[in-house]
Amino acid sequence: MGNDRLRALLTEAGWRPEAFAKRIAARARKLGFRVTVHEKTPYSWIRDGRCPHDPLPHLACDVLADQLGRALTPADLGWKPKPGGLVRADDGLADLWFPEGTILGLEEVSSGVHRRDFLALTGSALTAVALQAIVADIPRLSAALEGGRRIDEHIVTDLERLADLRRRMDDQLGGGALYESVTADLRLVTRLLANSSYPEAMGRRLYGVAAELARLAGYACHDNGHEGTAQRFWMVALRAAHQARDRPLGANILTFMGVQALGICNAREAVTVLASAQHAGGTGIGATQRAAIASLAACAHAKAADSASTVRSIDEAFTWLDQSRPTNDPAWIYWADKAELSGNAGSALLHLGENSQALPYLRTATESLQPGNSRDRVLWMSTLASAQLRSGDADQSLATAHEAIDITARLSSDRMRHLLGDFCREATGTLGNPAAAALVDHARTTVKL
Repeated sequence: MGNDRLRALLTEAGWRPEAFAKRIAARARKLGFRVTVHEKTPYSWIRDGRCPHDPLPHLACDVLADQLGRALTPADLGWKPKPGGLVRADDGLADLWFPEGTILGLEEVSSGVHRRDFLALTGSALTAVALQAIVADIPRLSAALEGGRRIDEHIVTDLERLADLRRRMDDQLGGGALYESVTADLRLVTRLLANSSYPEAMGRRLYGVAAELARLAGYACHDNGHEGTAQRFWMVALRAAHQARDRPLGANILTFMGVQALGICNAREAVTVLASAQHAGGTGIGATQRAAIASLAACAHAKAADSASTVRSIDEAFTWLDQSRPTNDPAWIYWADKAELSGNAGSALLHLGENSQALPYLRTATESLQPGNSRDRVLWMSTLASAQLRSGDADQSLATAHEAIDITARLSSDRMRHLLGDFCREATGTLGNPAAAALVDHARTTVKL
């Protein structure tokens, strides 16, 4: 029994089965799935009609949806996946933007969701989340709940300080070390929101704390390759930020979704998510936050090979930074500083092949980092090592990479380990000498590449 639905969709997309297989394999690599799709495999799907195993049905839907410009389900491809299999990051969050949806969403993502993998959203499904966050109505906070303990000012202030502490721990230790603590904190705040009484203004502050903790939990997942689960946390964080009536906070969450999109989506989608972050903040967004978004937009434009827009975004980022007044900034935007903007500018220029122009930015990034920010130090040193290698300074490049490997040993971040692995492969392919082999050995023994 053949699969006429799949055959028709491939014809509509203008793809041969071999091209379909290559696109599925590429999407799987981006999302961190270790699956192999032989270029002839889709012929058997068409011929015998059998449904492939997870995550292939969903990946196939995603790549076809991007090509055809409309949403698709496995059923549209003539498949019926087994019950209990892989689901999308937005599964179970359909009521998120309705009254009471924030509490339900917070409970959902903080209740052991990390034990299951979710398929990260890409394409129109992801950009729809970003656009929804801009246009969604913001229901007024419900009247103070009856029957629960009344929350006072000191409790809320302590929780805000706790969120700030978790941010700093994430910088120093990596997401893997932080996840359990942050989700436990999120459960506590969720119980307070659900079971306690508080004035409306204090409730907004509590929702703001919940939004920031959910953002941190999502970033911890992203830091260790659980991209779909990260998006679930961020979708709920966006809803909590709206409940807090804090548009700049929502824009910050969208910014981190843009960071993820730079790695797992195409350039157009990354540009859209970051543009949504810029618009979501409204008039309340400050110069520092505008600078951060512009610097990441430069990376997205570079990914799209748009040199003019890249340079324009870099200039815009540093112009905004010159106008910033950190003493007036919310605590959660502390990360947007000279080091961050310089690193993003250097990364964007490196992506465009402007190696010599990237070097001074990346040196500034590594030299300007705040003490204790170990993960960003590895990020910018690894990127600097690539720029040095491509500029012909092999000795300094390897020295930079060796130092980054030693720092990574103290981190719980799969993302940084993968970044170092990418550099080791680049150095081996470029140099092919004993010094490069020694770097690989150092990485294998120190960070278990």
